[in-house]
Amino acid sequence: MSRRLALALVLGLGSASGAAEAPAAARTAPPDATAVAWDRDSLEYAAVCSEVYRSGLRYVREFVKKNPGLKNWCVVLDIDDTVLTTAPFRVAEGGRAFNECRWIKWNQSHFLDPVPGAKRFLDGVRGLPGAHVVFITDRRPAMLERTRMNLRRAGLWGKGDLLIGQDTPDDSKQKRRQECVERAIDPRCKAAGPMMIVALFGDQALDFKSLHGGEARSARDRIIRDGAWDPRYFVLPNPMYGAWTVGYSTEKWRAENRNCP
Repeated sequence: MSRRLALALVLGLGSASGAAEAPAAARTAPPDATAVAWDRDSLEYAAVCSEVYRSGLRYVREFVKKNPGLKNWCVVLDIDDTVLTTAPFRVAEGGRAFNECRWIKWNQSHFLDPVPGAKRFLDGVRGLPGAHVVFITDRRPAMLERTRMNLRRAGLWGKGDLLIGQDTPDDSKQKRRQECVERAIDPRCKAAGPMMIVALFGDQALDFKSLHGGEARSARDRIIRDGAWDPRYFVLPNPMYGAWTVGYSTEKWRAENRNCP
């Protein structure tokens, strides 16, 4: 399956014919059992993820080969449903709408499995000169040590890796990519110094750039029309949840995901 199709799956924005936007009630519904089962059980899910990571490693290797003087560079990856699959939690939830308190509690006693292809990709990247691996997640700071434990258990954590959580609701991924990774003015990244981002991996549009409301829908139209998508961006499929379910509204998405005191 092509990266174009994987992108269409993860964005979950309808057919290439430009179908009408789903009613609000449907968009805000909990993930349906079919979407969770596809993520957990299907051959197709494993194949798409593996192909995305295989394509990503090929891209990174070619970029480094063409830029032999590159010394301090990185790949940036999201955590949930990018390198670790949350399908077991979704199964345990039994179709209930996402609740952050239950998510935090569940993670205290469970580990997630790696997304297919993630380990091979990370092992390949770490073998390249000047490479760094940076995980940027919207998990809260209190979850980060347990997240490192999970990454180690899954064989995804390496010496020198960075894990950057979301300190406050306003601590956007875009801000962390710019101020922490690229400029190193954020204390969380100062030791590593400024790094060039060679490739990004995620299951949500916000894992790559700030796209909200009509901006996201316009970006979707451009992808359908002429394939306009940055070659550095590698999208993992996720039909279970996403900002697309609330029309890419920042306020609604934050309210749905930051609902634990």
